[in-house]
Amino acid sequence: LSRAGLEDTACAYIARACRAPGSVLASLDLEGNDAGPKACEQFAETIAQTSLKALSLEGNNLTQGGTDGFIEFCKGLRSSSLTRLSLWRCNLPQACGPALAEGVGPSLFLLETGGNLFLEKHLDDIEDRLRANRDARDQAAEEARVLRRKTRKEQKAKAAADALAAKQRDVEEFLARRKQERAEKREQEAKEKAEAE
Repeated sequence: LSRAGLEDTACAYIARACRAPGSVLASLDLEGNDAGPKACEQFAETIAQTSLKALSLEGNNLTQGGTDGFIEFCKGLRSSSLTRLSLWRCNLPQACGPALAEGVGPSLFLLETGGNLFLEKHLDDIEDRLRANRDARDQAAEEARVLRRKTRKEQKAKAAADALAAKQRDVEEFLARRKQERAEKREQEAKEKAEAE
């Protein structure tokens, strides 16, 4: 839907439609349209309530008519599942910088903010949060890798122990059968000797 000439109201409708029951949309590209405050307000709910992972609003003048919609969007962003968000060239004013930095939730790893009017300190805050998210993701991945390795070793050790236990049972059963056979043979020999006498 990039560069489709969609107005703010149409973009807001699309945002609402993404919340329809059964929707499994993972990525949405609305680059180069005319999304504004109405779309931002709807996307605030959409990104907070769905499993949308990637969203591009690049080239949309999101704060035309005021910043309230974008502030709401940032609140929704905090609890979203988004991992990638493009706000490139959205003409966002300095006043939106703190809200966007605060809105960087734990799942967001890539946020494109170029072409806006943010102060350097707000961009630094955003990058710090993104870096912390990426570090946490990498740490979780490493812990998962270590756990998988540990689990494989434990499974392998258990399989070896089970195989050894099974072999020991086989030996014990074999020895028990041999013992029983020898006892039966001695009993038979004794019986035959008694009958012969």
